[in-house]
Amino acid sequence: MYITAAKSLLRFVSELAVVAHDDGSLTPEDIRTIEHHIVGVKVIRRLDADRVVGQRLALCSKTAIYRSAVVNSLELTDHALLAGRERIIITNSDTLFLCRPDEVMRWIESDNGEVLCVYEKQPVQQAEFVTKFRSSFPPHLTLALVCLCRPILDDASEIEEILAHVDENDNPWFIGQNSLPVLIGRKVSAERVKFLNQDEYQASGEFSGSAIFRHYWTSIVNLRSQYCVDARRVIAELASDGK
Repeated sequence: MYITAAKSLLRFVSELAVVAHDDGSLTPEDIRTIEHHIVGVKVIRRLDADRVVGQRLALCSKTAIYRSAVVNSLELTDHALLAGRERIIITNSDTLFLCRPDEVMRWIESDNGEVLCVYEKQPVQQAEFVTKFRSSFPPHLTLALVCLCRPILDDASEIEEILAHVDENDNPWFIGQNSLPVLIGRKVSAERVKFLNQDEYQASGEFSGSAIFRHYWTSIVNLRSQYCVDARRVIAELASDGK
């Protein structure tokens, strides 16, 4: 799934430094397969990430505990703390670029400090979370696709400060996704944040019309059939292009 997600974007723009974050589940065979299909990919093994990020979080005990306890916390901590470039595209493995993403490609080519977000109608507990932190950021951000600059995220003390105010009502699985809009809102002015057209970039579990990008929520069984249909199409297009 990760390979298809990455190559669905790489067929339109090849000059990207692709990084795969191992959550601890990748086998040596998995890594060999990823490296075979995505030339130049950097796979960050979980043990290596634990060592490096652990050093960065030495004074951030709440963040360290959160990272060790919640597997998808890596989407918040590791994407920033291990990034080797100033500009980052965060995307999930259960996504596909179905057509040329012109706005994303313009972001890649520009350097204007803009943040691109994909709109999700009702991310779990996000409205309550941003309200708690008195953030004016629209509560519709999903980690399915975010384009941003690394300095927005790479201060571990800011993540620690947010986690210090998390309470038992905050679902741990969604803390990372809900912390990101708070962090962006603190560092980026509203006019520099752009939500992509939600009919073209579909991330709310509703698929219709011609999409450029889709997040398939593959943990939800009844959405998997659309992923299979679209993945077959992307794979066929990659094969016809010799990629």
